[in-house]
Amino acid sequence: MSERAQRGFGPTLLAMVLALAACAPTSESVSEAAGPLDDAPTDPAPPLTPISTTADVAGQWDVVSFEGHRPRRLSGTVRAAYADFGTNGVGLRMECNYTGRSGRVIDGRFVAELGGDGVQTQIGCGPERGPREVRYFGFFERNPSIEFISVDRLRLRAGQDELILERPSVRRLSYLASSTELQGEWEMLEVSWFPPDGGVAGIGLSEASSRIVIEGDRLRVRGCPEVDLTFRYTGQGQLRKSGGAMLPAGPLACPGLSDTADGSALPKASDAIRLLHADPLVEKAGDGTLLLSNGEYGLLISRLPDGSLVL
Repeated sequence: MSERAQRGFGPTLLAMVLALAACAPTSESVSEAAGPLDDAPTDPAPPLTPISTTADVAGQWDVVSFEGHRPRRLSGTVRAAYADFGTNGVGLRMECNYTGRSGRVIDGRFVAELGGDGVQTQIGCGPERGPREVRYFGFFERNPSIEFISVDRLRLRAGQDELILERPSVRRLSYLASSTELQGEWEMLEVSWFPPDGGVAGIGLSEASSRIVIEGDRLRVRGCPEVDLTFRYTGQGQLRKSGGAMLPAGPLACPGLSDTADGSALPKASDAIRLLHADPLVEKAGDGTLLLSNGEYGLLISRLPDGSLVL
């Protein structure tokens, strides 16, 4: 079974992912993408406050590097590698499975709770990612030290092993697409919903014949009059609507984008259209794709083969 199928396209796995994510708050906006190895620098803000409790680091953190390995930032519409700290422990992922470790931060150290291993999904990770994932999950059982590098970066150490984390809202800035790179025709691949209490649920959009077309400051969807708008692209990688069609209050009628959800725990295909009206953030997601997101929904799009964009 594919990783996408394992990740959240059925109610059973969705419930599991929601449970794994529940140990960490989700106050950070969801913005998840893969990209180059270079990271946008973050300026230190001395003096940095020593870390005393979990509250000092609560929330979402992307993995910048672990044991020298730099994971991609996105897997589809979700973050590929992270450590999200909450009241009861830390939610974890390293490019494959989801899990958590119970514990809390005490005087500059994550202190694991004995016997506090969380439920874990069981996706086959391969000969390289599998062992790395085991080491990553086990890292948090070794009571690693934790300190600020800057206001948006953390360093954790256990023995000779080092983990660097960064806030997602900062890390996404390393993967912004230029306005030139946005131009062209795009296929919609997947729309995801990020519930307020954590987790993710997504559906594929293979039946959607509509295509997103971006020309200059105009964005439209072929065959869908509900989306023909103008926008301003900001330096933070946001498509801010500046004019054009209004979003109808009633049902949408775009080809292949159903306005009815298959279940209460899944998004509607038409949520992709509503997202385009909601000033989404944009970032490169690797493999010729872009992610558009607003914290509640994410839309993965792929440039059609005749394009020249390299992501």
